[in-house]
Amino acid sequence: MKLASLTDWWIGARPLKPHDARVVVTGGSSGIGYAIADVFAERGCTIVLCARNPERLARAQAALAAAHPDVAIQTIAADLATDDGIETLRAKLASDTEHNVDVLVHAAGVGLSGPILEQAPADAERLQRLNIAAVTELTRVVLPGMLAKRSGGVITVASLGGLVPGPYQADYYASKAHIISWMEALAWEVRRQGVRVTCVAPGPVETRFHARMGAEGALYRRLMPSLDAKRVARAAVTGFDLGRTLVIPGALFTSAALLSRIVPRKAQAALLGGFLKNRGQSPDA
Repeated sequence: MKLASLTDWWIGARPLKPHDARVVVTGGSSGIGYAIADVFAERGCTIVLCARNPERLARAQAALAAAHPDVAIQTIAADLATDDGIETLRAKLASDTEHNVDVLVHAAGVGLSGPILEQAPADAERLQRLNIAAVTELTRVVLPGMLAKRSGGVITVASLGGLVPGPYQADYYASKAHIISWMEALAWEVRRQGVRVTCVAPGPVETRFHARMGAEGALYRRLMPSLDAKRVARAAVTGFDLGRTLVIPGALFTSAALLSRIVPRKAQAALLGGFLKNRGQSPDA
């Protein structure tokens, strides 16, 4: 934690006391969100899990409580892909002192796979609400209090795909590009004001995410290695400790991110189109 303390000094932050800290994790019932909650629970932080499925929330709460019996684990059921769900969590964050936030983790997200014109408009709108609107709107709620305390911050789970165009997952890739850009801009605006803003952009992670979005038939699922969710979580939290704005876990994916800066965008689209297209789809015109 010595480097984290040095970072506190550099950004003008008041040290965050883990046993007094409250960490709110959206998408906290599974996957990367649950793994990040577990990392903060290891430090003794109070954890507030938010997800849309009450049964999964209860199971996640029970699992974390069993692993960390001295840590308070709370839950909020809300579907952040809906206006009502965002308002439910927004109201909690804004007015309920019991849910005062020291760290807000945006890990809730959804993907879509397939050609753009085959996507249902309602599905695309739901993706935009969850992947973009929920992140930006809820961050606006908690950030003033963090700046006033000169402590805490925001972690957002984006994707390596946000750095490149993504044919056949266009809405998902574009939503992550929006969030990476937005978080980098926010980090610059609040620099040296004591608040950390970190965006983690992993490559494929071994969770149920790809199956839920219908992408298991794509070539990248067979050819690209998948990271462990806990590894991604530790990289995200370590990057947050050190005040890093963009964290890309894994040497291979860090190299891919660097390569994306020099490969022409049209070539990127052609390459990614081959990797992301599901088997069984009609050939390109």
